Amino acid sequence: MLNIYHIPDKTVIAQFPNVRDYSHPDTPVDMLQTYWELVFSGEDTLFEGRSVCPLDKETFDAEFFLTKIEFENHPAILASVRNISERKQAERALFNVNEELKVRTEEVQNQSRFLQDLMDTLPIPIFYKDIKGTYTGCNTEFERYNGKPRDQIIGRSVYELWPEPMAEIFYQADLQVFQTPHRQQYETTIRYHDGSVHDVIFYKAPIFTISNHVDGLIGTFLDITERKRAEEALKESESFNRGLIENLPDYIAVYGYDKKILYVNPALTTALGYSFEDLVSEPVFSYIGDEFRSKSEEVVSSRIEGRIPPVYEADILCRDHKRRSVIIKGTRIQYRQNPAILLLMSDITLRRQMEQALRENEEKFVSIFEKTPDPVLILDSSYQIIEVNRGFEKYFEYSHAEVHGKNVDDLGIRLHQEAIELLLNTSENNSHASLIEMELLKRTGSPFIAEVTISRIIINTESCFIIQIHDIDEIRKAHEAISQVNHKLKILSSVTRHDILNRIMVTSAYSGMLLEDVQDPDFQRKLNAIRQSSEEIRILIEFTGQYQNLGETTPTWQVLEGLFSFRAIQGLLSGIRLTLDLGGVEIYADNMLEKVIYNLVENSVRHGKNLTRISLSSHEESGTMMIWYEDDGGGIIPEEKEKAFEKGFGKNTGRGLFLIREILSITGITITENGIFGTGVRFEMVVPAGIWRFTSTNRIRSVE
Repeated sequence: MLNIYHIPDKTVIAQFPNVRDYSHPDTPVDMLQTYWELVFSGEDTLFEGRSVCPLDKETFDAEFFLTKIEFENHPAILASVRNISERKQAERALFNVNEELKVRTEEVQNQSRFLQDLMDTLPIPIFYKDIKGTYTGCNTEFERYNGKPRDQIIGRSVYELWPEPMAEIFYQADLQVFQTPHRQQYETTIRYHDGSVHDVIFYKAPIFTISNHVDGLIGTFLDITERKRAEEALKESESFNRGLIENLPDYIAVYGYDKKILYVNPALTTALGYSFEDLVSEPVFSYIGDEFRSKSEEVVSSRIEGRIPPVYEADILCRDHKRRSVIIKGTRIQYRQNPAILLLMSDITLRRQMEQALRENEEKFVSIFEKTPDPVLILDSSYQIIEVNRGFEKYFEYSHAEVHGKNVDDLGIRLHQEAIELLLNTSENNSHASLIEMELLKRTGSPFIAEVTISRIIINTESCFIIQIHDIDEIRKAHEAISQVNHKLKILSSVTRHDILNRIMVTSAYSGMLLEDVQDPDFQRKLNAIRQSSEEIRILIEFTGQYQNLGETTPTWQVLEGLFSFRAIQGLLSGIRLTLDLGGVEIYADNMLEKVIYNLVENSVRHGKNLTRISLSSHEESGTMMIWYEDDGGGIIPEEKEKAFEKGFGKNTGRGLFLIREILSITGITITENGIFGTGVRFEMVVPAGIWRFTSTNRIRSVE
């Protein structure tokens, strides 16, 4: 009684002699009476229920064992009471885990159905196989090509679905994927279910398990029959074009990126009065009039750089010192497997054709302008409205007649001339579109948030503005709602975690107290198991607190050297030589990057043997920044190098390296361990282009 209810035996007899004093108020009297009668009838009874301490009224889950005995020559009941609150709590926790598992299982099933539906919507055949080469799934398009329903495909091998010669090719290709394993691409022929033979390209890739073992493959194929025919047609076309070019009245020339002539057609040689041999290998500018040479050089450079310069006029010089005025067009091509520029030089009378092309372009612009659902308006240089599209009329409920000729300030939609001028003036290049978010008003007076894009255009030589308005009000509201929900979930998670930790502390404390009082070795072993489980739960809960902060804030640029100045990291480095050879590299990463450095150093200190040195260095490779963290603490055995990043693996919490990889992956940074066991660890971080930059010229810094 003292251990369970904290009451001395004498007090029990004197103050709380009634069994009801120890029964929970909610326990029915008739149920107790039933148990009593069963015991007096000679049947031992074991049952669970709620009990209460008479002194402090504290309730707990209990297990009761009742048996009939003789006490002082009278029949009596011997009652044994055991506190099972911790077991009940564990059972409830297990129930919650099972419920969560059901939810996760349903999510996985839903995701599987979604992926299958997604594949079925794709217009290309997709299939996947297990490691034995047996089909385990496919999409609707694959069924159509094979001519069999899915239930007659799944579970079959290639030999059961395709003719023997093709099946052997497919089988050997699958083996190569399993044995390599790498992505695979190859061309072959395939017979469709209708008997027709087609040229196809197969694309296959291995499927890996979580432990990085090949578990099967996924593949698709593209029908290139038409492409093959097109290639044959292209060869015929090349022959045809050669004959066409040779007989065209227009002048054609090809020059390389070294700006020397590679080819001229007979029309051009005749016009200039030179032979083909005279012109080939000569600089292209040799035959351009002096006053046009600067413009021509600019245009040639633009074409080589991939830009598309406008059509321009120039004079070409003939052998007899006469000139011919031409309109020059150019485009990038491949000539004899090398990049080159093709020039088409037309007689000036062809200007009319260019004007017709311009009219066609104007018609395309008008079509796009009218069919764009977003409101679009065009202003002249004095900010008077020239044109609005149907999207504007529908959205703002103004007709073209109502707004034409008005100043943009007079519309009443909060789109002001001053804001337009400010945006254009602050733009880095006024020829590009400028984008800004602002609050505008509909004709009804209701406000909304919009993305406003402003560009300069030329209409009849006058500088004008085209403005596109895109309503993002609902998107903004949705983002704000999601942000609020995430904030509330974080608070709920924090409170729940705090409550769990408090209860774990109670469990650990009581286990410790019981260990001091209990002498039974078996019971002590069980109590130690409870304490160990409580400690493991505490570590898991604390880890969730760290993990929930991943991606909580926008990543920022951070200088790696600066992270080593934090007091927590400095405390770990006592007596260890630190060498930083990073050159002031700055990386774009989550704000928990400090935790990455701390966990790496802490991992070295905790697991390193005879650790004396830690170093960080960097090296750029083809735009990618390689960062290496190394120590001399012995390293990791080869078979555990990848496992070390798995959650739960390790001698301590098993989550340090897992958390490191998760933090870095937010901005696309990868980390692997490729050190030599017996020498030390070597963690290699690969930082993609655009995620790193240099901020100083420092190279090497050592810290003792």
